[in-house]
Amino acid sequence: EDIYLIASNEHYIPLGKNLKKCIILVNDSNNNFIDQTNLTFLENILKAIDYSLGDISLINFHHYKISFQKIKEQYNPKHIILFDVNAFQLGIEDEHILQYESTQIENIQLISAESLTIIQNNIDKKKALWMALQRIFIN
Repeated sequence: EDIYLIASNEHYIPLGKNLKKCIILVNDSNNNFIDQTNLTFLENILKAIDYSLGDISLINFHHYKISFQKIKEQYNPKHIILFDVNAFQLGIEDEHILQYESTQIENIQLISAESLTIIQNNIDKKKALWMALQRIFIN
């Protein structure tokens, strides 16, 4: 199975065109990317910061175990947003990464948060995510 994963990783195609150099990672075992409810929620989040799906690359970490190093090499991101993906899983060994806070790592702004499903159903977590996004995206 590991060989299959390595082989398929070479041909992993994220959702979106990464026009604004923003990588979004999710962790969804049931879908290629995310389900329709979460996709709609994500599109609304993106709309609020004046982005669309074309501006980002959505990677499902469950299917593509990519490292921070590889993300930098392949996508040259300005921003990375993690939903239900731990920074340690990407090989980022920074104990100062707190959920719903923006952290700068090697000139890349990173936000770590819980899953879209959890955030969608919790007003306080929505607010926390919005505050973090505003610090980075709304000038």
